[in-house]
Amino acid sequence: MKNISNNSRFIGFLDVCGDHSPEIIDRDFPIFVLCLVVVERKV
Repeated sequence: MKNISNNSRFIGFLDVCGDHSPEIIDRDFPIFVLCLVVVERKV
């Protein structure tokens, strides 16, 4: 398998937190967060 990570100019970090279920909402933690950070590599 070819390593394609060296060909990319950017790196992305994705994280989720919370409950994503729309049918049953957790009253103690009714939050869903989706976060994406994209940074440019130094060449």
